Amino acid sequence: MNSIGKIGLIMPEITDPLDYELLDGIYGQAEKLGYDVVVFTGVLNSMSDEKRDYYTEGFDNIYSLICKSSLDGLIFAADRFRNDQLVHRIFDYIAQTDIPVLALEYKHGMTPYINAEQHDGAYAMTKHLIEVHSCRKLYCIAGFPGHEPSEERLHGFIDAMNDFGLDIGENSIFYGNYWRDIPEQIARDIAAGKIEYPDGVVCLSDSMAIYFGNELSRNGIAVPDAVKITGYDGMWYSAMHTPITTTICGRDRQFGETAVCRLYEIMTGKSCEAVGNTQTIRYGTSCGCSYETAAAQSGFLVSLQKKVAKQLFRGFEKKSFLGADFISKMSDAENLSALMDTVDNVGHILSGWKWLDIALCEDWQSDLDNPCNFRQHSFSDKMYLALSKRYGENDKSGYYFPAADILPALEKSHEPMITVLTSLHCKGQIFGYIAMSFDSHDDIELDDYFVNWTDAVSSGLHSLQKRLYINYIHQQMESFSTKDAVTGMLNKRGFTEALPGILNELRKSGKGHCLLLISWLDDTAAYDVAGIVANALKKAAANQLCGRLGENVFSVLMRFENDTELFITELKNELTATLGNPALLPELFTGEYEISGKLPSEIERSVDDDYRLFSEKRSSELNKNYTYREQIYSLRREIITKPQLDWNIPDISRKLGISKTHLQRLYKELFSTSIKDDIILSRMNRAMQLLAHTDLRVQEIAEQCGYKNENHFMRQFKEKNGMTALQYRKNSV
Repeated sequence: MNSIGKIGLIMPEITDPLDYELLDGIYGQAEKLGYDVVVFTGVLNSMSDEKRDYYTEGFDNIYSLICKSSLDGLIFAADRFRNDQLVHRIFDYIAQTDIPVLALEYKHGMTPYINAEQHDGAYAMTKHLIEVHSCRKLYCIAGFPGHEPSEERLHGFIDAMNDFGLDIGENSIFYGNYWRDIPEQIARDIAAGKIEYPDGVVCLSDSMAIYFGNELSRNGIAVPDAVKITGYDGMWYSAMHTPITTTICGRDRQFGETAVCRLYEIMTGKSCEAVGNTQTIRYGTSCGCSYETAAAQSGFLVSLQKKVAKQLFRGFEKKSFLGADFISKMSDAENLSALMDTVDNVGHILSGWKWLDIALCEDWQSDLDNPCNFRQHSFSDKMYLALSKRYGENDKSGYYFPAADILPALEKSHEPMITVLTSLHCKGQIFGYIAMSFDSHDDIELDDYFVNWTDAVSSGLHSLQKRLYINYIHQQMESFSTKDAVTGMLNKRGFTEALPGILNELRKSGKGHCLLLISWLDDTAAYDVAGIVANALKKAAANQLCGRLGENVFSVLMRFENDTELFITELKNELTATLGNPALLPELFTGEYEISGKLPSEIERSVDDDYRLFSEKRSSELNKNYTYREQIYSLRREIITKPQLDWNIPDISRKLGISKTHLQRLYKELFSTSIKDDIILSRMNRAMQLLAHTDLRVQEIAEQCGYKNENHFMRQFKEKNGMTALQYRKNSV
C-alpha cells in the first residue's frame, strides 16, 4: 500500500521502552490506514528548572517546523514533556496552523485530548492477587493525588475490591507520586509496626513497586513470602529485577493505536478498525507466581532477548567506527559538497535507517557582509536538500524544496514509513534539520552516538561557515592584491596578469607551452596539504611561473621542453622529503590544458574555463573515492561479522574494482589499521569467544575462524595474545 498522507507526532525523546511502545501503537495503526508517521523530537527532554542555553533551545527549535509543515493530522504527546513552558510554546505553534490535532493526557483550551485506559489494568492486577493468591488485606500506592490517569488507576483497584466484597480501610490507599521516597517510608513503617501488615500491595507504577519491595527486603520482610507486590507500566527493568515484578504491559501500545483512531475520526469524520492491542498482566515472581509461570511468557522473553542482543551488537558495531575520526573530517571540509560527501561517508555510524536526509535553511551561510546576523529561530520557507542518502545509490540532492513538504521523498510514491526529525544547530544558529526514515520503530536509536554525530554535522557547518567568511574576506582583499595571503605565491589575479607577457615571448620564439593544474584527492589528510604542496612547488618550479588558483588548485606554466612527468616526479620527491614518509604522500591529481587567446581578457577567460573543467574532473574523481569508501565500510562490517571467510586482498580489490595499493591506502586512511590486521583481529576475537564459551576442539575453532592450518592458527593466536589457545581457555573458566 502506498502512503496516502502524513501524521505528525510530537515527542520530547525516544529513549524509554514506553516511548517505543507508544510509537509501536501509533505507527502500527497509521501504517494500517496508509499514513506515514513524522516524529518531531527535541531529543533531550530537559526539565523546566534546568538551565536552558543555546544548545537546548537549538534542539527544541525542531517543534517550530510544525508551523510550516503540511500534515494531515498531529498527535501531541504533551504529557511526556518535563518542561511546561515548552509545552505551551508548542501549543502556540499548533495554533498557527489548521492541522487537526489530538493531545495525549493534557488539557489545553479547546484542543481535543484523550487519556490512556488505566482502569482495567489496575482492576485485573487487583483481581489476580485476590483470586490467584488469596489476598484479602490489600494496600494501594497510587501516583499523584488529583492526577486524572493516576486516579483512574486507583479506581480500578477500588472497584475490584468492592466487587469482591473486600474492605478498603482508612489507611489502605497512599499516594507515592510515582517515585521512591513515599513507598520506601511506607515499607519502613510496615516493618516498624506503625502500619499493619498487608497480604499484598498494588503499586501503580513499576518504579514504586521496586523501591517499595527493596526497602521491605532491607528491613527483613521477604517478598513475596510475607508481602506480595505488583507494579504497573511493563518497564523492561522490572523484568530484570529480583524478584521479577508482576506488572501491566501494553498500555502505551494500546494508547498509541487508540490515539490514531481518534485522530483519524477528527481528520475524516469516519471511524476505523483498531489493530486490537490490549493491556495484559506480565507475570513475575513478586506476586507469588512461580518462575515457571513467568518463563511461560515466551513472547516477552524472546522480545527481551532480541532487545539485549540488538544492544550488544550495536555496541560491538559502534566500536568499529571509533577510528572513523568523523568530527575532525567534518570540521575540515572545504565546501558544502565536501562536507556532505564526508557525512555520506560516515552515515553508517547511525544504524537502522532506510533514508538519511539533511535539509538546510536557505540562509544557512548567514550574511557574509554581516556575520552576526544569523537565523536563531524557526526554519526558512524554502529548504535546501544537501544530502539524500540511501543504501546503494543515493537520491538526487542539491536543490531547494518547500519546507511544507518536510522531505521531497515523502511526496513521491512509497510505502508508509516512520520519519524522525531533529534539529541541526550550533552556537545559537539554526542550520536546518536531519531526517531519518525507518521501516520499523524498533530501528530508531537516538543515543549518545546519534547526538555526537549530529553535533559533528552542525560543527562542520559552523566551521565551513567560518571558512567561507574567511575566504570571502580574502577574496575582498585579493581583489586589490596579486599575492596569496597564505602561501605567498601568486594568486589567481597575479597569475593571470603575469601570463600575457610570458605567453607573448614564448609564442614569438615558437616555443610550445601548456597550463599544468595540480591538486590532490586526500581531503581527509591529517596535515595541511595545501601548505605542504605550495612549499614543494616553489622548489620544483623555481624557474617557472606558478600560482595558487583556488584553495586546493595550483598552477604551473609548463614549457614543452620541460618533461611534465619528470616535473611531477620531482614534485613528489620534494613532498616526500618534507613529509619524511612516502606513505603520507597525498594522491596528486593533475591536468594539462591549452591556453588560448592573445588579449589579457581572453587569456583570463581561458584559464577560468580550464580551472572549471579541472575542478569538475576532480570532483568526479573524489566521488569515485567516496563510493569506494562506502564499499570499504561495508567490507569492514563483513570482515568483523564473518571472519571465517577466505579473505585475501587481491580478491577484495578485484571485487571492488580498484587496485590493491589504492584499496590498502583507503582502508588505512579510514580505520587507522590495515586490512590484514583487521582480518586477524576479527578472527582472534571470534576464536576467544569460541574458546571461552564452547567445548569445540582447537582444530574446529581454527576452521570456524577461517584458518585452514591448525598450526598457523595456534602460532598466530600465541603471537597476538601472549598465550596459547588452550591457556586462554583455561584462564577463561
